[in-house]
Amino acid sequence: MPRITILVALFGLALLVTRTSASAQEAKRAAKAPALLDRGVLNKAAPQFEQIFQFTFDGPRLKLDRRSWGDPPKKPPKLVINSFNSGPPIESIFNQIRADAGRVNSSGMSVSNRHREINFSGGALNGRLRTSGDQVRMELEEVESPQRMLEWSDDGQGSMRLMISNQDDDLLLLQQTKQGTFRMAGFIGGKSITAHGDNFLAMYRQERLLMDSHVLPVLQALSIRLIPSPSAPAMKKAVLALLARTPATLADGKKLLADLDSEKFAIRDKASKALNERFEIYKDIIQERLKDSSISQEAAARLQKIMALHPDAPKVSQTIAALDLLRDPVYLVGLLDEAPPPERAKVVEQLTLVTGQRLGDDAAAWKRWLAQKKP
Repeated sequence: MPRITILVALFGLALLVTRTSASAQEAKRAAKAPALLDRGVLNKAAPQFEQIFQFTFDGPRLKLDRRSWGDPPKKPPKLVINSFNSGPPIESIFNQIRADAGRVNSSGMSVSNRHREINFSGGALNGRLRTSGDQVRMELEEVESPQRMLEWSDDGQGSMRLMISNQDDDLLLLQQTKQGTFRMAGFIGGKSITAHGDNFLAMYRQERLLMDSHVLPVLQALSIRLIPSPSAPAMKKAVLALLARTPATLADGKKLLADLDSEKFAIRDKASKALNERFEIYKDIIQERLKDSSISQEAAARLQKIMALHPDAPKVSQTIAALDLLRDPVYLVGLLDEAPPPERAKVVEQLTLVTGQRLGDDAAAWKRWLAQKKP
């Protein structure tokens, strides 16, 4: 074979190897999980983030519930000015984040008549908290990998801004105005994100797949839960439980509540266990019973213990109602693939009621119907 032919062949082989290698690297980058999901010192602040970021619904808007921060300080005597001990409750939470982050190299605090600021720099985390009346702004920055930065502000009047970013150019920005307009933008795991709506619920309904697959996982990795994801097992279980409610099941629940006052301990204990196991079905009548002034001390203690085992129940109920999941054909069709036979029949019954279609429990037929409905 002539030398030039050999050289051309070798060059072609080298080019093919280079292209194959480049394609493999691109595929590897594409398959890599978003850097915002990597674990670092910010994850140590999960208990504090859970306490800070307690969201509820204010109509179709998100609202930060500050009651979880603790009671605000009482006003100091008039002669005491700029007392360092009368800061807002969130300062105590921020100080716990600082304490759990490890070595602190420097820290400082400044207080004026209207503004307060705490800052620190450390071996693993830098942070700053500024407050002015109801206005709060917090910044936390990881010194080491994955070098994420969290920036959050809230004015107590509905306006909120939350941004999480890192050195690999991954970024997530969520912003709500006082009027309720909600915007979302970013770049997560190679996917560009941009969406907006007149309010959070409008945007979520329009971008549910994007929210569930890219946005909520990033927030949940830091224990920041805007809302329980409708795709989460607990949410699906709650929806199926609501669909399974009948007058007969509610009668069973009321019988179990009455059994809590039985003279026999075994009956009381059995009732407690059953109420806990079927909590999603009975939670509203449990809550009603707790409000009854005639409830016995032991029954109240048992029901309060059950409620404590399901701390997310109020938010789950709020989310189901706000997103109207019981009347959402897309969501209900998605449940068909996972629901066991008894609940599956209830899902089909609800789908028939909501849509007027009679397609039985054939999930594929329902999906084809949905596809035809899309514009």
